[in-house]
Amino acid sequence: MQPLGMWFRIHPLQTLLLSAIALPAVIVTFLYGVLAVEHGFALLAGTVELGSIVLAWLTTDELIFGEQGMRRLEPLYEAVPWPMAAHVSFGGLALLLGLLQFVPRLRRSHPRWHRASGVLVWLATLGAMLGALGFLSRASLDEAVSGAGFQLVLWGNALVTLFMLYQAVANAFARDFRSHMVWMAMVFASLATAPMLRVDWVLLSHVWPDLTWDTLNLAGATFVLALTVLAMGLWLTFIGDRDLPGRHATSAWPAWLTRSLCAASAAVVLHDALLAPNGIDAWGMLRSPEDRLPPAAAVWAAGMIVALLMLPANWSRVMHGQRPQARFSASVVIAAAGAVLIARAIAPVSMEAISCRAFWNGYALLLLVLLVLARWQPLSSLNRNTWGVLLCTCLWFPAGLPGLVLIGTAAGATFAEANIAALIIGIATPLYFGCAHAHGARLRRMALSGRKKARKVAAEGWPSSVSNDA
Repeated sequence: MQPLGMWFRIHPLQTLLLSAIALPAVIVTFLYGVLAVEHGFALLAGTVELGSIVLAWLTTDELIFGEQGMRRLEPLYEAVPWPMAAHVSFGGLALLLGLLQFVPRLRRSHPRWHRASGVLVWLATLGAMLGALGFLSRASLDEAVSGAGFQLVLWGNALVTLFMLYQAVANAFARDFRSHMVWMAMVFASLATAPMLRVDWVLLSHVWPDLTWDTLNLAGATFVLALTVLAMGLWLTFIGDRDLPGRHATSAWPAWLTRSLCAASAAVVLHDALLAPNGIDAWGMLRSPEDRLPPAAAVWAAGMIVALLMLPANWSRVMHGQRPQARFSASVVIAAAGAVLIARAIAPVSMEAISCRAFWNGYALLLLVLLVLARWQPLSSLNRNTWGVLLCTCLWFPAGLPGLVLIGTAAGATFAEANIAALIIGIATPLYFGCAHAHGARLRRMALSGRKKARKVAAEGWPSSVSNDA
């Protein structure tokens, strides 16, 4: 049998495929970074930013400058200009400098410049996230961008980004540069959602020209992170892993944790897809019948529950560099088909409903893409099937939904708003941490400084610890 990943190693389409993804992504990220920096200065000066003019040219004037367009939110930004200016300008700076951080030849040829600019990326990312939190803390859910659900997503993503940034910095001080690289890739994936979301606006505005900007924004947010994490995952697979290889490591997640996640996810799937549509709903009056999954969700539930039952065995397989079992793959395909059926059965009666349709379609496509990559991608230097690991973690996303919905409703959102936020944050968490774990990134409680401490810890056998000097 052909070894895992041989197709990508020898097929002539490899370079073409990666270039087709990387080149447009780099161009869009660079242009957005420049426009974002200019946006911050324009906001403080009270002028129209170039980014809105470009978006209006790519879409329509009504979508950007109309009564229900993007620019109607400008008074909210002008009420707290400094936090918003810090958010967009520092975010743009972090993207511009961050692009150069992921060029291995530049890192090796100019290590001092890499470190100095890396510190600027850390500070710019910190400023961007603190600016976002400053704006969000002063904006009520009633006046939220694209509804309360999107504002809850912004809160969640900003806090998770700060946590991942801390992990990247802590691992750099501990001289575990492999983990540092992986966590910075996840931070960059979070930052890149801003330019990628603009691309979504442009594409979706031509597919559904009758939708408002608020709806396009929320619908695009349902799958934007999957695109950026996949892009950075490809970079880690074909560039980062070869530049800073890791050593063989066992799973840092104990068996009881993976089995608990499987059980919790299966319980949520059973309740939401099989019991709730038939009137047995633990949410009671909090969730209206329109907010429940349609009966077609039974197909998704069947595929998910079977896949979750087989997941512990397949987790061990992918962690040791093997392909997922054929029957496990078949159940994932059934789950993806069920997700499409859910999307088709949801009536597009509201902004949240349309966004739920986008989420389920995006989730189905994500599962299929990860399944393809898990069967043909090259092994990492850790001897792991990294895309297989990410596929398994994405099947756990239902486990966090009840808690996220409770947080959203407690904050004052309706169930529909809290539900769409829970779906987006719920899939973002396994994407971030699943990709980081797949590539051997360590979680640290505190930063360790100095070579002596790093060598001592490495000698104690930390899994996936890498002590390569930059």
